Amino acid sequence: MRLFTRICWALLGIVFIFSGLVKLNDPVGTAIKLEEYFEVFAIDLPSLGGFFEWFKNQSRFLSIALSSLEVILGAALLLRWYLRRTLYILLALLVFFGFLTFYSAAFNKVTDCGCFGDFIKLTPWTSFSKDLLLLVLWAIVFVGQRFLRHRFIQGTPGLMTMTFVSALAIGIGVRALGHLPYFDFLPYKVGNNIGQLMKPAAPARYRYTFTRNGETKEFDQFPTDTTWQ
Repeated sequence: MRLFTRICWALLGIVFIFSGLVKLNDPVGTAIKLEEYFEVFAIDLPSLGGFFEWFKNQSRFLSIALSSLEVILGAALLLRWYLRRTLYILLALLVFFGFLTFYSAAFNKVTDCGCFGDFIKLTPWTSFSKDLLLLVLWAIVFVGQRFLRHRFIQGTPGLMTMTFVSALAIGIGVRALGHLPYFDFLPYKVGNNIGQLMKPAAPARYRYTFTRNGETKEFDQFPTDTTWQ
C-alpha cells in the first residue's frame, strides 16, 4: 500500500504541474477558453450574466492565476509541503474542473476543455473521465497520508522554495502573455509552411439518381438514355 500510495502521489503532482505549465505556455489561448465558458454560463444563467461578464473581462488574469495555482499545488504536493491543506485545495480544484468538464460533456457546450492547452486535445467526456481518475488518485493519497508524512522541505527553506516556484510559474505566464508561446503546437507557428501542411481535398465525386418505370438507380456518369428521369 505504501508503494501504491506513493505512485498515486507522484502521478497526481506531475499531472498538475504538467497541466499548469502547458496552459502557462499560452495564457492567451487559455484565456480564450475561459471566455468560452463564461459566455456559456452568461447565456444559460441570464440572471448572473453581469457576474460572468465581469469574469470574462478578467480572463487573462484568471488564466495565469489558475494555471500557476496548478503548478504551485503540484509542487507543494510533491514536496509534501503542508500536505493536508494542499490536498484540500487540490480537491476543490478537481471538483471545479470536474463540474466544468461534465457540464461541457452533458450539454455539449464547449467541445474542447483546454485542460492541456493545444498540446493534447481531449473531448469533453474524455476530459471528464480524466478528472474522475484524478479524483480517485486524490482519494488514495488522502487516505494514505500516513505513508507521506515525512516532508522534503519545511520551515524557512520550504517557504523559500514555494515562493520561488510561485514566482517562476507566474513569471512564465506573464512573459508568455506578451509574446508568442514558448512552444507553439498550432499549425500556424513560425517556420511552418502552410501550403505544404495543407492536405489537398479529395476530388469531388458526383452520383446521379434517376427513376424509370418505378425503378430508381444511381449512375456515376450522366446517363445518355433519355428514358431515365
